[in-house]
Amino acid sequence: MNKITHFFRDIAQKLFVEILKVIAAFLPKTSYKKKRKAAILFIRFLKPFKFARFDYVKKEITFSLQLSEEKALQMTEKVYVQQLLNAMEMMQLATLSLDELANKIKPVNFHYLEEAYKKYGSVILVSLHYGLWEYIPPWMAYKGYTVNSFAKRIANPYINKWITELRTKHGSKIIVSKYAMKEGYRALKKGEILGLVSDQRVRGSTGVFVKFFERWCPAPLGPAAISLKSNIPIILGLTHPEHETGQHIVEFYEPILPENYTKDTIGQYAITQKYCDFFEKVIRERPENWFWFHKRWKIKPEDFPDNVWVKELGLLNVEKKDG
Repeated sequence: MNKITHFFRDIAQKLFVEILKVIAAFLPKTSYKKKRKAAILFIRFLKPFKFARFDYVKKEITFSLQLSEEKALQMTEKVYVQQLLNAMEMMQLATLSLDELANKIKPVNFHYLEEAYKKYGSVILVSLHYGLWEYIPPWMAYKGYTVNSFAKRIANPYINKWITELRTKHGSKIIVSKYAMKEGYRALKKGEILGLVSDQRVRGSTGVFVKFFERWCPAPLGPAAISLKSNIPIILGLTHPEHETGQHIVEFYEPILPENYTKDTIGQYAITQKYCDFFEKVIRERPENWFWFHKRWKIKPEDFPDNVWVKELGLLNVEKKDG
């Protein structure tokens, strides 16, 4: 990239962030219903463009949920609208006070986390790209807990800086480091909570292969490995939007206890498959809330025959075995 191209690219990146900040400043004054109407109109405009990947998302929804062409199209539109709504709601973190944020949250079964934290000294909070997951760490800060979340750097450095500011504004912490695992263990030892969003595709050489929507794919090893090594339980938590009120239900579920699993590859697989089964159940109930844009099933077991879980679990040629 020459200097002139770099110069104009830098200006464009800065301008994009400033536009987002202006939009964010007006969002608190806009009702949830108006945001929803705006999202529907914008998605109708965006739909024909290839970069929006509308056809890809519709294909994955059709296959995964076994929907007709018409119903898959309707669901795909709902997915795009909900993700745009989530983005607008997240941007409000720029102006929301902690009390205002708390008023947007309805907790359900928070006692699961409180009891596990009291017994074990910390918890590993595992969520997925479903609903407004970005609200969970700051709301946890409101309840007196510090959440450390793993995150990847965003290519646009100005967006990366702004999003990091939004995520850490109310006391949450972000771990962006090649030593993330070590920092995660350190946070747990200090009595802080480790937050992991664990539904994305990972490298086939290191991921734990699990069955997800009847297809094998690699899932992150982190939650299971950290839980078994640190003897800290996993608490599953996610958010459900309430369109009528504009609030978000933050729901917690029974802990996955490390002492119930062997501290080896089989134990790692069992824990990972357990929460992936939970993810699938939740997504099937309200598919529009999941982030369907990841290429979740791109990698197959036979692509990585040397993967330790592929070997030990006998997943070679698994597509043929499954018929």
